[in-house]
Amino acid sequence: MGCVWHCWNSTEAAPYITLADAVTNAADGDTIKLLSDLSIASAVPVDKSLTIDFGGFTVTSTQKGIDFGWLSAPGTNSVLTLKNGKLSTANWSVWVSNGGQLDVAADMTIETTSSYNNRPAIHVGNPGSVLNLYGTVTSFESAAISGNGSANEAGVTVNIYDGAVVTSTASAAIYFPNTEELNVYGGTITGYSAGIVIKAGTLNVSGGSVICNGPVPRTPPS
Repeated sequence: MGCVWHCWNSTEAAPYITLADAVTNAADGDTIKLLSDLSIASAVPVDKSLTIDFGGFTVTSTQKGIDFGWLSAPGTNSVLTLKNGKLSTANWSVWVSNGGQLDVAADMTIETTSSYNNRPAIHVGNPGSVLNLYGTVTSFESAAISGNGSANEAGVTVNIYDGAVVTSTASAAIYFPNTEELNVYGGTITGYSAGIVIKAGTLNVSGGSVICNGPVPRTPPS
């Protein structure tokens, strides 16, 4: 099962057993650190600013990963930072919504094998939501990073920084149907049907590489 050390309310000698318990008991702005590999079977809701230090370990989910704003809205200007490990899921990995900001550190890997309803590794939706990516995001069946073209999903910002790696082996690496901005400052973006598909908003590319490996275009996610 594994253990989680919430750096303020538990100790390494008496850690929380589940990530959900650590999140529930954490205060806004706290740090949670993993002490071992973990397995989860459903999404872990986060509704506050937190740093989750994976401690070099892996969280594996047979379903969804971390819900930052879908089922429980984060507070205004809430920031979730993931670092130093790996999150591997069978459905979406991180859902960023309702104005939350997700920061993925350079030493963090997020991946999904999801083929369910074109769920990506990272979904970004709703006004004010932000993704800052410095690490690695991979999807083996769908887009690695995606939004939704519905009107209430508009107004997001995705920033890809130098050193980031975004890969889809079966679809576009990034599918961006939302407004506001997709900014590529660096990194390597590699997709099968396309490196980037943008249907709304503004695409700004000032660095990095965008690569398409697929011989036949596939229908992008809706």
